[in-house]
Amino acid sequence: MLKVEDLKKYFTLSNGLQIRAVDGVSFHVRENEILGIVGESGCGKSTLGRLILRLIEPDAGQVYFGGEEITCLSRNALRPKRRKMQMVFQNPFSSFNPKIRIGGALMEVCRYYGMSVPESREKIELLLRDIGLSSDLLNRWSRELSGGQLQRLAIARAIIADPSLLIADEPLSALDVSVQAQLLNLLDELRGSRSMSMIFISHDMTVVEYFCDRVAVMYLGRIMELVSAAELSRNALHPYTRSLRASAPRLDVFKDSIGKEKTAPIKGETPNPQVLITKGCPFAPRCQQAQPLCIEALPQLREVSHGHWVRCHRS
Repeated sequence: MLKVEDLKKYFTLSNGLQIRAVDGVSFHVRENEILGIVGESGCGKSTLGRLILRLIEPDAGQVYFGGEEITCLSRNALRPKRRKMQMVFQNPFSSFNPKIRIGGALMEVCRYYGMSVPESREKIELLLRDIGLSSDLLNRWSRELSGGQLQRLAIARAIIADPSLLIADEPLSALDVSVQAQLLNLLDELRGSRSMSMIFISHDMTVVEYFCDRVAVMYLGRIMELVSAAELSRNALHPYTRSLRASAPRLDVFKDSIGKEKTAPIKGETPNPQVLITKGCPFAPRCQQAQPLCIEALPQLREVSHGHWVRCHRS
């Protein structure tokens, strides 16, 4: 469904320094699969989502969608492809135009993709029923609705065009826990009923392990570990991944399933992205298991077992 190869995006600041937001990321997404992308704030996961859809233009690398490279397409040639690739943004309050009623915002998408008015109205009513909202909301303004209602509507707007790929960029971060559970169930139902592939971007390791089929762990623009969610919960190998899991709130805070003490939660802050790391593992300054080799040489992302990829000298 989707293949990303060596994707890069560097932002140059006014002082000439570069921020390597995405630095050589490669992965694929299968049909009807949910790939989770997880990491601390500033790791480049949201930028990666926008690069895939070319909301931001990449500096290097390729994105293949349905077997066709889309990074080389012109804007006019890309437009028909966008119907099959949609995105749900993090903040539902800023993703709707406050000067347009909800019904108008949804109809605008239908018109963009060439749907007739009767077809648009029928499709919107069916979608509202699927997401559990009343058609009365169509006459209301976005400021009159709750975050949960707006995020459901944002999901509806994204799937109006029946996409094959949905990128959800931290869609739960601004919502209450009960609403988060409802939206996760909704996304899972939509994935099943519409046969969509999905990229689910989040900083919450617990949610990603529960909801996704595979998980890519990012740090400073690079993938540090790529593995199935089931294997991640049993056998996370990268020190950064283990520290993220240890930092996540869980019932078994002090002991794991076999009675051993958990890995210590990650300490310190993500390095300043303006300070260019030219060699070594980017996580080495915060890693309790770092060796001299970790400071000197960047580890390659390699497959240590079937479907389990790790960027670490110790694995």
